[in-house]
Amino acid sequence: LSEATRKFFSSHVLWTRISDSSNTTTTSSIELIQTKLMVAFQTHLDLYLSDIQQLNNIVENNHLEEYLEYRLQNDPARPMLQSLYGKEWTEEVLETILFPKNKIL
Repeated sequence: LSEATRKFFSSHVLWTRISDSSNTTTTSSIELIQTKLMVAFQTHLDLYLSDIQQLNNIVENNHLEEYLEYRLQNDPARPMLQSLYGKEWTEEVLETILFPKNKIL
C-alpha cells in the first residue's frame, strides 16, 4: 500500500498478492491459498476472535447494559420521534436498534 492509502486501512488487515498461475516454476495459486494463505488467515481470525472475547470482558466490566438502559429511559429524541413516527415505532427503534439490551459485539 502507498503511504497515501495506508491511513484508510487497519494495520491488522491481511493482504496478499498471488502470482501468475501460468508460471510453472512457482506454486500454483490454489495450493498457495490452501496452504500458506489459509494458515495466515486462520492465525488472523484466531487473533481477531481473541480480541473480541477480550472486548466482551471489558464491556461487561464497564456496565454497558446499565448505560444502554439509562440512555433508553432518558433519550432526548423520544418526544420528537414519537411526534413524527408514533409511540410504537419509536419504542421499537429505541429498544432494538439504538439501545438494545441484547447486544452483539
